[in-house]
Amino acid sequence: MKWAAIMGVTALFVFMTMYEWPKMKGQMRREKTAFAALTILAWALSILLICYPDMPGPTQWINAIFKPLVTFLEK
Repeated sequence: MKWAAIMGVTALFVFMTMYEWPKMKGQMRREKTAFAALTILAWALSILLICYPDMPGPTQWINAIFKPLVTFLEK
């Protein structure tokens, strides 16, 4: 069942890219790079969430990273 979800998400990202990419003009190199990077990052995160649905969210990551700093500043 996970394979069907992964294939569906991949197809969605491919169709989204096929729709948006031709609308960007040839001189929009930075925009194309940013679009590609954000699309690949979003695709990877969506695949991770399909495979590991109990993965901690961004706020839990931030709390884990900054907890030592908070304890240091409270002293």
